[in-house]
Amino acid sequence: MYKNEKVGAVIVAAGESRRMDGLDKIWATLSGKPLLFWVLTAFQNNPVIDEIVIVINKSSIDVCWKKINDEQAAGPFKFVPVAPGARILSPPV
Repeated sequence: MYKNEKVGAVIVAAGESRRMDGLDKIWATLSGKPLLFWVLTAFQNNPVIDEIVIVINKSSIDVCWKKINDEQAAGPFKFVPVAPGARILSPPV
């Protein structure tokens, strides 16, 4: 919360890995953990952010849940396909 307003973060992670020879950058490891884990952790540790939405390719949603849960990332966050990404944030209160 910032100045009595809810704050939402949208992490866009819906690339197609064309320039990385098929390696999805969000799963590239940094210090033994996927890059998406570190980005998500940074947002989760920010006391101003109330809600996190991760915009990802629809075909990757199930894989993302499993990989992030395997890394024991704390919630709350949502994975959504590209089209409705920004609209999924909660309305202002």
